[in-house]
Amino acid sequence: SIVRMVLDQDSMPIDVGRRTRTIPPALRRALDYRDQGCVWKGCTAPVSWCDAHHVIHWAQGGETTLDNLILLCRTHHTRIHKLHPHDNPRNYLRDTRAKHETRPPDT
Repeated sequence: SIVRMVLDQDSMPIDVGRRTRTIPPALRRALDYRDQGCVWKGCTAPVSWCDAHHVIHWAQGGETTLDNLILLCRTHHTRIHKLHPHDNPRNYLRDTRAKHETRPPDT
């Protein structure tokens, strides 16, 4: 079979799709850099206190990709799994997408 895998500059796996639920070290480093701690609004828990959470759960077909992972501290990781089915988890999370965009200096 063919497996899609995205590698970093050192040929370490970053996005591994459905191949594994476990987060490879290179993907975890990218996730740590992007999120810089728990993404629950108002939480200041550092990266070292956080778990990687599949936004679309692995059991429901979610992939192990940077786009489908967020960092949550243990408290908020537990809480997100206990939300009411009609409650949108995004209401509780800060946006991590634009945090590290870089622009060339003005000339």
